[in-house]
Amino acid sequence: RWVDGLDFRAACERLGAGPAASDRPRRAPAERPAASPPGDLWQAQARTVVEEARYTLWDDPRAAGALKYLRGRGLTDDTIKAAGLGLVVANRWEDRADWGLDDSDGKLCVPRGIVLPCEIDGRLWYVKVRRPDKDVTEERPKYHALAGSVRTLYGMDWLGGHGDTLLLCEGELNALSIWQAARAIGLDRLDVLSFGSESMAGGDLAREQAARYQRVLVWADKAEIARAIMAELPGARGLRSVERDGQKLDANALLQAAALGDFLRAALDRAQRPTAGEVAGLLGDLARPVVDRLALGWQWLDAEAAAGRAETPAYSLVLDTVEGLNAQYKSDYDAAQAAAATLGAAVATVAT
Repeated sequence: RWVDGLDFRAACERLGAGPAASDRPRRAPAERPAASPPGDLWQAQARTVVEEARYTLWDDPRAAGALKYLRGRGLTDDTIKAAGLGLVVANRWEDRADWGLDDSDGKLCVPRGIVLPCEIDGRLWYVKVRRPDKDVTEERPKYHALAGSVRTLYGMDWLGGHGDTLLLCEGELNALSIWQAARAIGLDRLDVLSFGSESMAGGDLAREQAARYQRVLVWADKAEIARAIMAELPGARGLRSVERDGQKLDANALLQAAALGDFLRAALDRAQRPTAGEVAGLLGDLARPVVDRLALGWQWLDAEAAAGRAETPAYSLVLDTVEGLNAQYKSDYDAAQAAAATLGAAVATVAT
């Protein structure tokens, strides 16, 4: 029988034994130093680069090729403007001291290419330049972050504050693609941030933001990168890139193929359903006969009796609960065992 309307778990919690392991809050990650944006001198110089590049992209005839490239990647003019993208038409080098940086390491390079600024609450954290393909070498990578930039999450100013679903992805263009596609099909409950390309930028910030959402999705081409980031964000789920002709298609590739909206709809639908692991865990819990689970109660009672606390109200409460459950389910033990075998097979099927 049930005592005071409590099952065994509730009885234990009333007695101060604490919640079941599956209900306990996860241990908070260790505190790490919080990053901060570059200083005022850097801000002034970087702002000049960004604003001049933005003007050039829209008002300089030499920017026609860059605009054609961005539009060819599937980005609309509204998205390009909202992101503050721009164009530097010629390489230039500036004094690092003017940027508030140590000048012992030569000049600061501002290469020609498409400018991608990352801004949070009016402060620039980094400025990247996407070089033209013909300028890329081993010494000159495709993406160049201006000296003094600080890595962080890209897209913070665009978060909706709804707390529904957050998608973390690789690269600024992928984030812009997802942001654009989600709004085009009315997925206002989906926010997106880019964590960079090789590892999660803004670790503490990412954990803080992820904690605000019911669901967190991680989309990375390399499984090891996705797993590493998911390990930092308890409860996060991974998304697999679509493959075509042996090639993985990232968000921008799907945008160009007019397939990103459908992919995002399917991802959100799947995120709202339990994973195979969650279903397997539930079935496994149900598959254990109640009689077997009563062993925990008997163990607690034995320990309390050995400690001389068999006359306490707490002991009586648990004893009545355990004996009531035992009497209720003992006669059905064989049936419970058969059900366990059936559900155990289901668990194995789901888990694989």
